[in-house]
Amino acid sequence: VCLILYLVQTVQAQTAILAYKFNETNTIASSTGSDATAVTLKNSAGDATDLHSADGLGVSGSAGDRSFDNTASSSMGGSGGRADQADLIAIDTLTSFTLEGWFKTAGATSLESNAMIFNNFSGANGFRLSGVGKDLKLEVDNGDASTSNDNYRDTQTWVFFAVTYDGTLTLNNVKFYKGSASSEVTLVATQTIDKEQVNSDTGGLVIGNQSNGNAAFDGYLDNVRVYGAQSDNSGVLTLAQLDSIRADEVPPAVSSTSPANGDIGVVVNTTITATFSEAMDVSTITTSTFTVSTGGSNISGTVSYNSTTKTATFTPSSNLSLSTTYTATITTGAKDAAGTAMASNYTWSFTT
Repeated sequence: VCLILYLVQTVQAQTAILAYKFNETNTIASSTGSDATAVTLKNSAGDATDLHSADGLGVSGSAGDRSFDNTASSSMGGSGGRADQADLIAIDTLTSFTLEGWFKTAGATSLESNAMIFNNFSGANGFRLSGVGKDLKLEVDNGDASTSNDNYRDTQTWVFFAVTYDGTLTLNNVKFYKGSASSEVTLVATQTIDKEQVNSDTGGLVIGNQSNGNAAFDGYLDNVRVYGAQSDNSGVLTLAQLDSIRADEVPPAVSSTSPANGDIGVVVNTTITATFSEAMDVSTITTSTFTVSTGGSNISGTVSYNSTTKTATFTPSSNLSLSTTYTATITTGAKDAAGTAMASNYTWSFTT
């Protein structure tokens, strides 16, 4: 029992200082973090404007899920809208922090230089996260670090991003992470910014731009959060914590199968497997939610689930027939550990 409690505690993320889901409809986005300070959505002229997306355009795609829609921007890194607030002591002088969320570019142009995601900066003090080429750059006071391999080049698809800063360390204290709706969070790069506690700044937080409106992220932002601590390194989230956040915000998906869709010449004594993008509720992985059929009829078999590999396996009761096409289906009855169902049935076919 003690081991189970410990594992849960290490994966569960601490409460964000600021957290914006953008699910409202008006010119204000409220914070669900420990600090309830809202941001005001503004157009490129600085006028309060409802920049919430249409219903269902948030990262989950579910009804009621909206996002910050900054697609009216002139270009990536050009003029555009923003979400901002006045200077907030709660996120100033942080010794450690994590910035995370989701972005989706409006068009085929990827994340470019000067496109701002977070900006809590004045003069040479504070922190901000922006694009640099097809990468991300973190600035802390007058120091900076970035990725360098076009790691964030994805366009027109939701990308989970996170960067952590640990000012209690002087080396390898900045980590960049990336994930997606169907893939786990991975560590992209480890860099160094040796600045200890962040200097106090007088500028308010701006999301999706900077205060003058001329460094817009052209696209959608969703579920953005700031975690932090002013006296220690507890503001740094682990990879496991970040992936738990990512997984809770999107429906589970099938990330790979065996046999793969379209495979031919599959051996008749094969088992059929589906690997999921996140941990699943084992009670929902059954012969009702994982079926294999041919000619419109389901074949008999058993279903098991490996929680370590997140893989479901269908074992036919007998060998498959030669030169026959089979269709496997994972239904929306399959749910993740948080109880979120798959968005739609997943099917694939193969031939023996």
